[in-house]
Amino acid sequence: MGLFDSLAKSDSILKASEVTFSPTEAMSALALSVVAVDGDLAEEELDLMIHSLRRMQLFRSYSEEMVARTFNKVLGTLNRRGFKKVLDAA
Repeated sequence: MGLFDSLAKSDSILKASEVTFSPTEAMSALALSVVAVDGDLAEEELDLMIHSLRRMQLFRSYSEEMVARTFNKVLGTLNRRGFKKVLDAA
């Protein structure tokens, strides 16, 4: 199953509650969407993305573990709510 299989989720499920992200979560969601556009997220891609984001001012105070937790939250939201809701929230 690919990361974006959740595109097919029913609108009635998605309307249950709104998704909100902090600025770092929103940037993580956008970066994740770009890197995983092929429906797969390799470990090397994730590592490079985390490294690249940590160079940004927005993430300077974040440890690698904090960035990874942020991505886990975004991925969980993506799996539960779908791609469109994640991008809308970002």
